[in-house]
Amino acid sequence: MFKLEDQNNKYYQYAVKKEISLGEKGNTAPQKYPPHIDLHPLINQYRNCTFFDVNNNKEDGWYEFIKSKVGKQKKGLTLGSGAGRHELNLSAIKVVEEWTSIDLVENPLDESSKAETNTFLTGDLNFMELPYEEFDLVYCRGILHHIVNLENLVSQIYKSLKPNGYLIVYEYVGVEKWQWSRRHLRLLKKEAKAILQEKGHKLSFRSKTIGQMNNRPLESIRSSEIPSIINNYFEPLFEVIWNKILYSFTNSRVKQNANEDPNYINEIISFAISLEKKYKDDNSLQPTELIGVYNKKSTVKLKNVVPWTDREIRYRLGSHKLNYLLTKIRYKINSNFIRIERFILESLNSFQ
Repeated sequence: MFKLEDQNNKYYQYAVKKEISLGEKGNTAPQKYPPHIDLHPLINQYRNCTFFDVNNNKEDGWYEFIKSKVGKQKKGLTLGSGAGRHELNLSAIKVVEEWTSIDLVENPLDESSKAETNTFLTGDLNFMELPYEEFDLVYCRGILHHIVNLENLVSQIYKSLKPNGYLIVYEYVGVEKWQWSRRHLRLLKKEAKAILQEKGHKLSFRSKTIGQMNNRPLESIRSSEIPSIINNYFEPLFEVIWNKILYSFTNSRVKQNANEDPNYINEIISFAISLEKKYKDDNSLQPTELIGVYNKKSTVKLKNVVPWTDREIRYRLGSHKLNYLLTKIRYKINSNFIRIERFILESLNSFQ
């Protein structure tokens, strides 16, 4: 059940240390908009209206929909709780009476861990053993796409839920490491150029380099595999997999600035939503967001998990020194191309 069997692998330990460092600063999860553009009210409004028939622009505006599916539950388990704001909100509307929260490190912003009815534990979810049939509900929000041993964790979730328990998932399930295809980026650029350039907006898009993504080596480590692994263990009561444009548009946009004019941000987000509607049925574009409510399947067919080789571990998690070197090489190459281009233009001008 393990893609990575050695918890002490040096590349994995480096990745874990990076996660711990950010977690101790309270930087492991977005808190609000601004500055986190993924939580923009227009995006929340579109999501809530489209999939939950809820007319509001709040990030947690769809929680009443959850309540309609799962009712009131006593014991909840939340994995990767981060700041704990979702757990507090779900308790406030009486979806869960008491929480057990597990994270790699205690987040200083986590208010839910201070509630008397809640229990907070720290541990590595890639290798953690969960108790047998103890919880009525398990909540995963933005944690599974950081997990290497997905099959192991999902099987542990299955084991820890009571027979009629519920799994709630809200996850990034797009391309690994945000490495959007060239076709995808060209599509964004083409559409933006056709519409926004007339208004003076010159948007460009690119994937982050692997060197940049190495700041969080576990980010989107096996993200695209999440839906199939969940569906091997759980039956959906509700499931939507969407967001073919919005996430890539907001996270590959070059020269973002937290102090940008709100009217400008509203305009480009509205434009991105129009593209989301336009391309929602284009199966060549990979969706990035999974929202689901699940019950346990009565029987599960276990699939063979082939562990990563040493070479795959190095490729997936990467040597931070190697990635730093590759980033420097790319920078040097780009700088040299600029110099060559300038030399050619100056030479041509001298002949005129």
